[in-house]
Amino acid sequence: MSPEDFDLKAVRALASAKLLLSNGDAEGACNRAYYAMFDAAHASLLRFGEKVNPSETKTHKGLIGAFGKYLVQTKMVSPDIVRSINQVENIRLLADYTGNEIPLNKATLAVEQADIFLATLTELTRIKTLKESFLAETSEAQKAHPNDTRKQNVARNEIAKSMGLTNDEILELTSTKSPKSGIAE
Repeated sequence: MSPEDFDLKAVRALASAKLLLSNGDAEGACNRAYYAMFDAAHASLLRFGEKVNPSETKTHKGLIGAFGKYLVQTKMVSPDIVRSINQVENIRLLADYTGNEIPLNKATLAVEQADIFLATLTELTRIKTLKESFLAETSEAQKAHPNDTRKQNVARNEIAKSMGLTNDEILELTSTKSPKSGIAE
């Protein structure tokens, strides 16, 4: 499956989680919230974890570990995001395997965390795509004007303008900081 296939699965699972929650099915909502996060993490590993061995992602523990190793340790995302998927996985395990009723507030937390998780990874994808495009185009401008910094800057600003980027976005694209996760602790 492609990253886009996993993204679609994640979005469907999150929509299901929200629907189940609105119908009072806390256990079903927790299950779908976790799988939304799991599929989004899988998509991100395929998209950004060039060195990931597919055997690492065959289990839930392996996939979450690889996500931490390749996306958190490389500072692509905040460690809070791994804590959130672990937290929601624990709630899901209780919901799926203990027979205990899950309080609606825990299910609500799981769905909210899944929503934030998907939004964070969607933003990471958007930023990485913009950064790659911006850097490729500015690299061409530097090649076209190798000894003229003024022309390079003018070209860079024109590229940014054509992409609809603000100065703050340009700084973000050219920095190595990870996007803010928004994940609750």
